[in-house]
Amino acid sequence: MMNLIKSEKELYGSFKVDIKSVMKMENISRTKLSKVTGIKYDIINKYYNDRCKQVDLGTLAKICCVLKCNVQDIIIYEAKLVSESDEI
Repeated sequence: MMNLIKSEKELYGSFKVDIKSVMKMENISRTKLSKVTGIKYDIINKYYNDRCKQVDLGTLAKICCVLKCNVQDIIIYEAKLVSESDEI
């Protein structure tokens, strides 16, 4: 039987947090980013591994400031896949 209930990701797409690549370009570790920003290591680790359920704007601001980047450099929108059965 077909699954008629679509997930939010299937309906709207999703966001991906990618601080890993910017951290690599800036040559900064999770430990150093944690110390410089004052953000707990476990929170930095969640962002680093894209395991955030929600993001905090203050946290993003601190990360962007230290990594010298814009929010669009670390938050990526992944659009939903459009199929022929999608209604407009």
